[in-house]
Amino acid sequence: MRIPCAVPLIIAIGLFASSAFSEVIDARSGRSSAAIKLQNEGQALLEKGDYANAFRKFDEAVRLDPTLWAAYYNRAVLNLREHKFQQAIDDATATLRIKSTFARAAVLRAGANAKLGNYDAAIAEFNHVIDLGRFGNGYASALNDSAWLRATCPDARYRNGRLALQQAALACRITWDRNSNCLDTLAAANAELGNFDAAIRVEQMAVALRQSTEGRKKLEQHMAAFKQHQPWRENSR
Repeated sequence: MRIPCAVPLIIAIGLFASSAFSEVIDARSGRSSAAIKLQNEGQALLEKGDYANAFRKFDEAVRLDPTLWAAYYNRAVLNLREHKFQQAIDDATATLRIKSTFARAAVLRAGANAKLGNYDAAIAEFNHVIDLGRFGNGYASALNDSAWLRATCPDARYRNGRLALQQAALACRITWDRNSNCLDTLAAANAELGNFDAAIRVEQMAVALRQSTEGRKKLEQHMAAFKQHQPWRENSR
């Protein structure tokens, strides 16, 4: 089969709950025009919230072109949303096998490992992406997700409020204090340190930025805990 010229793909980036970096980027990848078409159709369905049909599009895309890393990544995003954490890890690993420089897949894999309680693996991967610095494409999301784990982990051995505050504050600066999830994490880090007045103030900023009703409800749950002088724990999320 003739290999077509590469065409732009629209890829959902970083939709993991604790960070939700939802910007869209253009990438060039793929050997099959039919697979690329399916990937883009799946992306459109993902944005509409039609996850079942989006899954089918991504499944067929990778069947037609096993090198189409964007489809693997987007399927990992959907698996994460559906709490299919091992499948998310597998798809993120497939993404990185093809596109090793796409650090956001590593952040997603770390997040899925955290959900499974594999905290050592998650922290090691977050640290790897953070060490890449601004040259990596997952720097802000890795800082944010690492800080969330350090602030909210149900296992006290992995919590580190001071590190969480440092990482969350940097993620907020990078995103100009305009990302509600980074602000939410900064609030959680303050609460972990017992700074509940600061946690409430920052959480109010996060709520003001969040557009979806469901998203605001989650942030308001966090704020209710802080008003009771209780830090947030991920297992209660």
